[in-house]
Amino acid sequence: MYKYLIVVATTFFLFACSSDNTVEDDLNSTSTESSVAVPAESIMVTEPKTTAEEILSKNEIKELKQKAPTLASAIALYNNNMPVNSLPDEGDISELLSYLIIWDGVVGMTWDELNNIPETSYEMIRKDIFSETGKRFCFTGTVHDIKVDRTITPPVTNAFMYAAYRGYVNVMAVRSSGDILPNSQVDFCGVVTGDTAGYTTFAGEDSAPYLLGMFDLPENK
Repeated sequence: MYKYLIVVATTFFLFACSSDNTVEDDLNSTSTESSVAVPAESIMVTEPKTTAEEILSKNEIKELKQKAPTLASAIALYNNNMPVNSLPDEGDISELLSYLIIWDGVVGMTWDELNNIPETSYEMIRKDIFSETGKRFCFTGTVHDIKVDRTITPPVTNAFMYAAYRGYVNVMAVRSSGDILPNSQVDFCGVVTGDTAGYTTFAGEDSAPYLLGMFDLPENK
């Protein structure tokens, strides 16, 4: 599990505990009062808050929307040209990836915006991850492993893929992953956020580019 996501989950836990205590106190203080029926039509159903909305203040959310209203502006704001290379598989993620996860929960990535940022290639990423971080890489590949992570809201999908005729890629997908399963042949576009270690081939230990983006599905466009 990514360390960032564990921190978020811990924040949720602490928030939930304090909320539960407040609710319990309120119930105890009002237990002797007569109950009042609430008309069903007066009950409003609200969308659940995103992880970003839970951990950021209203002022911070407002400031983020002003500073980075688009994906390109978010990359320019957060890309410090210091990607994390060859991360251990213990769960660390790059600074750019962690910031973009927060940004996506506030503003939201779109397919059109994703496909309007500068593009790179697998060969350029492997040659110089430093200069290619923050650019877009699109590929057709085979899914080796895929799992939805619901420790954050909205959920993301983590997948380990083989880009045809290139090499392995780790991806974190926002929005829908549809009915994609291991061995599925799919298209993916994402922002290069760094390089991670995490798999072993017959030639030994190797690393893979890490992307944050979307699967090429109708519901994501």
